[in-house]
Amino acid sequence: MERKSKEQGKADSNLQEREKIGAWSYDVLNDKTYWSDDMYTILGIPPEKGVPSLEEQKKIFFQDDYETLEKDFRLALIQGTPYLHELHIIYPDESVHIILNQGQGVKNAEGKVIWVFGTTKDITEQRKAEMALKESQVMLDYIEERSGVGSFVWDLRNDSLVYSRNMLTMVGLHSAPESLRDIIASLIHPDDKPRVKQEIHQMISYKKTYPMSFRISCPDGTEKILESHAKFLLDEQGNPIKCIGIHQDITEREKKQSTIQEQFFFQQTLMNAIPMPVFYKNLNREYLGCNKAFEDFIGLSKESIIGKTVIDIVPKDFAYIYQTHDDYVFRNQKFDLLETQAISTDGTLRDVLFYKAPFFNRKGDMEGIIGVIMDITEHKQLKERLNQTEKMQALGQFAGGIAHDFNNQLLCIMGHAEMISLGSRDENIRNHVKSILKSAEDSAEFTRKLLAFARKEKLSMSCIDIHSIIDDVTTILKHSIDKRISIQKNFQAINPRIMGNTSQVQNALMNLTLNGKDAMPEGGELVFSTENMQIFPNSYPGLEAGCYIKISIKDTGVGMDSETLKHVFEPFYTTKDKGKGTGMGLTSAYSMAVNHHGHIQVQSQIGKGTTFFIYLPTTESAIQHKKITQQFKQIQKTTTFNIMVVDDEEAICGLAMEMLTTLGYQVVSFKNPLEAVEYYETHYNQIDLVILDMIMPVLGGKDTFIRMKKIHPKIKAILSSGFSLTPEVQEILDLGMISFLEKPYRILNLGQKVEEALKK
Repeated sequence: MERKSKEQGKADSNLQEREKIGAWSYDVLNDKTYWSDDMYTILGIPPEKGVPSLEEQKKIFFQDDYETLEKDFRLALIQGTPYLHELHIIYPDESVHIILNQGQGVKNAEGKVIWVFGTTKDITEQRKAEMALKESQVMLDYIEERSGVGSFVWDLRNDSLVYSRNMLTMVGLHSAPESLRDIIASLIHPDDKPRVKQEIHQMISYKKTYPMSFRISCPDGTEKILESHAKFLLDEQGNPIKCIGIHQDITEREKKQSTIQEQFFFQQTLMNAIPMPVFYKNLNREYLGCNKAFEDFIGLSKESIIGKTVIDIVPKDFAYIYQTHDDYVFRNQKFDLLETQAISTDGTLRDVLFYKAPFFNRKGDMEGIIGVIMDITEHKQLKERLNQTEKMQALGQFAGGIAHDFNNQLLCIMGHAEMISLGSRDENIRNHVKSILKSAEDSAEFTRKLLAFARKEKLSMSCIDIHSIIDDVTTILKHSIDKRISIQKNFQAINPRIMGNTSQVQNALMNLTLNGKDAMPEGGELVFSTENMQIFPNSYPGLEAGCYIKISIKDTGVGMDSETLKHVFEPFYTTKDKGKGTGMGLTSAYSMAVNHHGHIQVQSQIGKGTTFFIYLPTTESAIQHKKITQQFKQIQKTTTFNIMVVDDEEAICGLAMEMLTTLGYQVVSFKNPLEAVEYYETHYNQIDLVILDMIMPVLGGKDTFIRMKKIHPKIKAILSSGFSLTPEVQEILDLGMISFLEKPYRILNLGQKVEEALKK
């Protein structure tokens, strides 16, 4: 028995050494218990005290644990039944430890239990680690749940996946798919699968991850948008072997972003619908945004305006005025107006009115200002024109009264002078009378001018040719003006005929010409120009709708200041030296324009010359209007087509759109040919005809047509250009274009070309 005990002790020692556990045994026959050294350490009992008695052991364990141990130990003692328990023990220092205790009875040949062997292991630290891990997992699950993320681990070597609990909940699964292939097949939205595969392949190839978003189709039928952030774990060779990361549900965020974008798009569309320039700035006076009208007004794109201040985009003299007004609005935090001037994109000065007001956030804090610009140039000009008209009418009434009374006096003078001449044979007296009559006739001519200005003289009207009258005037001038003055003519008017009084028109043009001649004492250039123009209803104050000829007389003389321009058409007003002018020359020109149902304007600056513009209705205005109306009706019978206009000149695009819309067509226009090609690629089946400009930046008419023809070989297109039918134009037409439309074109020319093209 002693040898057996030694062998058993050796076996227990080996087991203890191998598994780092304490061993114990109980000799049933001798009622003796044996402990290994580690048992004392594990149970916190000094070895010198020996194996404690049952009563002492009872104090070591928690009461419930001891009762369970005692019960199962008896079963092992009687029947040899094995047991395994996790027990709590109390150390002498009152610290609690957890042990794993197991035992089993060994029977002899007669079936009686003679030994009970067991092991004990201190698992306190293991359980603490497990508890910490569990707490960490609970914390991780809580963080993932609250932040809307789920984590994953993907083993690239065997394509296996491990999902966190929240990851499974997020995608609506009860268990994780076995591989990434399963994820792509079952969850990724069909439209996103090719892109996701490609991006994963690229990340593995470059050994670098980057954020990726995609849609998933959950088992319950809902659709979500996930955003993925990941990191590769590399082997010793630097190759990815694992990928750890998180998925975040960004569905609501994307919906909100989409809503914000839609709201912003609506607001921008609403702003662009406002015809007046609109802008808004932050507290740093930097532009936050603007509408299309402001881009056009300032001559810059919105992208190049945002983030800049007014000092950056406007000439300094004007910018400081605008910024001072900004400062006033910021300082007082209230709406204010500023009437000032601005330089338009064509370099001309415009009278403008700035409306500026602060805007605030929900807390009531000021965040910036919003401004609206109203161009009041035409309004001021109209007001000045009305004032001028009223003043001229008053002067006309006054001048008419003077002329009437003066004519009565002239009648007496001339009558008596003639009576003296008839009753006298004295040659000397007759010569004096002749001089008196000559002066009286000159005075009568003067009164006729006054009556014409006052509209009290009836005129004899006939069909006259403006070009012929200008030719007559210039012929006379060539023999009487300084040879250093060059006379040029630029006749663009197709119809130069008006119903007018030859004498009055000729005198008016002569007076304007002489005025220009006097303004060029050192020589210069005098230019006569004509063109036809269509005046639409309410488009030009003071003129009725119809066809007009516009006569321009331009000199390169000394020019006039703003004060002179205010009085230039008034009777008796002159800037010439005393005795060198009556002040009726420009007044008679004004009278001629009014008497012929037209209008006269003047533009001038000191040192930059003067230009007079005369607008007179042509003889065919009424007839032509009726003819155009009839032709419009004929063309509009078949106008159910969609037309695309491509021209880099915005003014031409707008004019073509207006003409075609008037003819009843649906029109879409593009200034950028690349955008036009992109639009045509998706809408070619809705476009019946394309009108292409020949010369455009980025992409010319030829290349634009070639690209469109590749999209739709049966494209119908018209080439438009300011060039005539040159070999270069013909070369483009030979590519398959239907016809050629030369600029400038009239609305009827355009309508006929379009109708012919659509019929082919």
